[in-house]
Amino acid sequence: MFSPVLPLILTPLHRHGGFRARLFDLPPSVESWAQGVEVAVSVLDTQTGPQALPRAEVVPMSEIYDYIARYTAGATEFFVPARLSTNVAHRSHS
Repeated sequence: MFSPVLPLILTPLHRHGGFRARLFDLPPSVESWAQGVEVAVSVLDTQTGPQALPRAEVVPMSEIYDYIARYTAGATEFFVPARLSTNVAHRSHS
């Protein structure tokens, strides 16, 4: 049984960088809020296999990285490479 720790956040089950015209096709995932650094990793499908690009740290000007923070110019700062400690960077690589 799911025993949530408040606060909660709802996220689409299938997230991707593109805009979804029908956002509510699938039920959302309910997750406990995790305090920390938001890091995004893009992966390219190359002829020699998947290639991870450098990690990007996502820093919204508001408290939460939501639709407005993502699609409003200037509402979010991105740091590439992400400003991570060596230990965290190593763990995020695996």
